[in-house]
Amino acid sequence: MAYQGSTASSSVANPPSLMVEGVVGSPSLWAYTSTHTSTSLKTANFFTDAQNLGIAQDDILFATNNASTTAPITYMGAFGAVSTSGAALSSAVSSTAA
Repeated sequence: MAYQGSTASSSVANPPSLMVEGVVGSPSLWAYTSTHTSTSLKTANFFTDAQNLGIAQDDILFATNNASTTAPITYMGAFGAVSTSGAALSSAVSSTAA
């Protein structure tokens, strides 16, 4: 399944959500839930609408892979460079191998 950004139809859109906006010099915190693995989120420009959403380099993403409802996997990572083409996590740490 491909990433469904903020421009996807309302029935399938699933962009990251801003949880806490950063203040002077600190990163913002974002949340994302999908069936994507942490490896997918590190693919170049995975979040195609990152710049439009307001994601900045070094912002932090808390994510949940809910492919298994009995054993969801959580991970977090920091965003790398953000451009009009998108952004991806530059690093990610998982609760288990995702």
